[in-house]
Amino acid sequence: MGVSTAQAEYLWGFGDVSVNWLDWSDGTEKRTHHGKSDFLYLELEGGALFDWGEMYGFFDLENPQNTSNENNGNHDRRTALKGNLRYFFGDTGFNLYLHSYNFSTPGFNEQDQVIGLGYNLNGGSFWWKPFIGYHGVTSSGYSGSNGYMMGWVLGYSFKLGGQDFLISNWHETEFNRNNKYKGNLQTGISNGEGGFKNLQQAGRSLKDGENGAVALWWTPIKEVTAGIQYRYAYYKLGKATYQDAAIFSLRYNF
Repeated sequence: MGVSTAQAEYLWGFGDVSVNWLDWSDGTEKRTHHGKSDFLYLELEGGALFDWGEMYGFFDLENPQNTSNENNGNHDRRTALKGNLRYFFGDTGFNLYLHSYNFSTPGFNEQDQVIGLGYNLNGGSFWWKPFIGYHGVTSSGYSGSNGYMMGWVLGYSFKLGGQDFLISNWHETEFNRNNKYKGNLQTGISNGEGGFKNLQQAGRSLKDGENGAVALWWTPIKEVTAGIQYRYAYYKLGKATYQDAAIFSLRYNF
């Protein structure tokens, strides 16, 4: 028992619940022909660090005030679930990277799986954790290999006026996506500003996609964190155009 405990020593962890409001930009609503609507979502989030690696995950309930059948896909109740794991290769900084993301809405479900190589760079108040790996997908429209994914999470914590702040960024780039998967996006093609003028042009561009957010977090007391995020996506989220939004968040920290 003593050996087992030593091999899986818990070092640090966190957990929180939050209420969030996502407000799409006017440009996004125009480019998607109002295919995007602002929404409320609740989130449960947590992570843990062990001597062998680290784990992170969240569960989102979108439009919790609505039912799963609002006769409008923008207003239906939806769920999103993500988990990732990094298994450390000793003290090298490199790690085995695994993640799974599942999004579900009435009539559509998609799960992304990534397996690859990660790296952890920690420098006091700054940290950066990039990764790259094989990308597989299981969805209502296509299941199979979907190219590759690279990305990172990073953060910088600081004090201002005696208050605790954090700047964070998560980013994912999908590249060399499967031709069959592109059909999941072509229904979202916009002829408006920033969109595509024809399917042929879009078909050449949909091999790659970008997804992420930049955030500023303020923790006035250890139990409460408020934040504002700039959410962005390019050839992602079911639309073949640029999309951006502001997210306003209030967390309770365990």
